[in-house]
Amino acid sequence: MGIKISIEKVEAMISRRDIRGLIKVLLNAEDQNLRCLAAIGLGDIGNRKATEYLIRVLEDEDVELRRVSAEALGKLKDFRAVEPLIKALEDGDIDVRFYAIGSLGDINDPIAVKPLIEVLENKDEDDAIRMKARKMLGNIGSPAIEPLIRCLESKDYIVRWYAALSLGEIGDRRAEAPLIKALMDDSKEVRGGAAGALKYIGGPEAVEPLIKCLESDESWINRKLVAVSLGVIKDKRALEQLTRALNDKIDDVKVAAREALKNINQCGRV
Repeated sequence: MGIKISIEKVEAMISRRDIRGLIKVLLNAEDQNLRCLAAIGLGDIGNRKATEYLIRVLEDEDVELRRVSAEALGKLKDFRAVEPLIKALEDGDIDVRFYAIGSLGDINDPIAVKPLIEVLENKDEDDAIRMKARKMLGNIGSPAIEPLIRCLESKDYIVRWYAALSLGEIGDRRAEAPLIKALMDDSKEVRGGAAGALKYIGGPEAVEPLIKCLESDESWINRKLVAVSLGVIKDKRALEQLTRALNDKIDDVKVAAREALKNINQCGRV
């Protein structure tokens, strides 16, 4: 039979960082809401003594407890939680999967790359879940580079798009050539993702391909992204096409081109 306790007592435990007391509430409280409050408190306190107990309730029948426990484990950043959180990616509840993905990104273990890539590639998964997986792959960083580069060849344009976005966030020059290739993708979203990513890692090799995109891409958003990237790269070869872009029919593109020209004229490469 579960223990009975008031919300005030649980809140007091959280205030005085009573790990042992909160673990007892987490495992044995009669009120499921108080078990959830204890899980949240244990996550906020951040003591890894709570890890094994939060892992235990990841399989609890109460869905809300599974949700808050998945989130709390990310705050503890304990590598012992990685495998259980990977298992939680198969939970039937979308929010449990969402928080498990976020926690895997927070713990930042390369072991999580493969299962997160699988989530990214799952066409049957909710878009918010796939987007969360993309962001967490970006958080993990370098270990995700090669798998994300391979994703640029996926038949699913969403996978290619998300991969381009994550590669830009990671900022590793190994992705430069694949992203330059992605500037010619059939999908405008992928082209835009690649153009934006090259702002972070593009060098001299990216300039001519970006100039071609600024000249020919039918998407004004992509032309804007290209102009911004050219302004960051600061190569004077882009001056002519950026000057032409001042006559673009879209004001946002004109503004981006103007800023890029200013940047290049101040600090451009010869």
